[in-house]
Amino acid sequence: MIIFWLIGGVVLIFGLVVVRGAPYVPTHKKQLKRLFSELLPLTDKDIVVDLGAGDGIVLKTANEQGAGVIGYELNPLLVLLMKVRFLHHKNITVKLRDYLTLDKLPEQVTIVYIFATGRDIEKVHKKMLEWSKYQPLMLVSYGFTIKDKQPEKALEPFTLYRYE
Repeated sequence: MIIFWLIGGVVLIFGLVVVRGAPYVPTHKKQLKRLFSELLPLTDKDIVVDLGAGDGIVLKTANEQGAGVIGYELNPLLVLLMKVRFLHHKNITVKLRDYLTLDKLPEQVTIVYIFATGRDIEKVHKKMLEWSKYQPLMLVSYGFTIKDKQPEKALEPFTLYRYE
């Protein structure tokens, strides 16, 4: 009986998070390696923010390329799993937070990564316009393009935008 309550709780948490943000869809590591080698090579000077960090694969891959990383995630179960997974990684920070409530990003951030559904990509664009008042930023969008914004480059399924 307790297993049904646990399963129900997990389904409820994942379901409620989808109402506010994108569903949990993991990015393939092979795609990320292409992103960070061909489209947007990273250096140790880069700080990558993943908006909706999910299982942390973007954080881990960007960190392996030398960048510092910060992940924002709404799902408390995924945050807990990432915190345990990255316990011994000093350049990986995970926060339980809705990125839409952030007034600005940490000042050292250079790159923002997002998987946002079509309904949310315009919200992300507005946040990027707000955040880029404080620092120049690059946005990597997985799967969705921003209407009325010219991309810097693209490598299917990623689109890269510059905000200054």
